[in-house]
Amino acid sequence: MKKIVDVISMNDSLEYIGGCSELDIENAEKLLNVQFPDTYKEILRKFGVITFGSHEWFGLNISGYLNVIESTLAERKINDLFPSDC
Repeated sequence: MKKIVDVISMNDSLEYIGGCSELDIENAEKLLNVQFPDTYKEILRKFGVITFGSHEWFGLNISGYLNVIESTLAERKINDLFPSDC
C-alpha cells in the first residue's frame, strides 16, 4: 500500500514549500490544543503546505491563510460554532 505522501508526490501540478520539523508540528498541536492525525503529520513533515490544481491543504512553514495555526485561531475568534478540537 502506498503512503499518502507518495500518492501526493505523483501529482504533476503539485506545489509545496518544504517540510517542517517534528518540533514545528508539536508546537502547532500545543498552540491549537489538538492532536493532528498521523497522515496529516506525515504531509506536514514532507511538504509543509501543498497546492495542486484547485486544491489547497493548510499547513506550516508559511504565513497567511494557508497557515493552519493562523487560520484556525482566526476562525475560532470569529465563529463561536467552530469546534475547539478542530
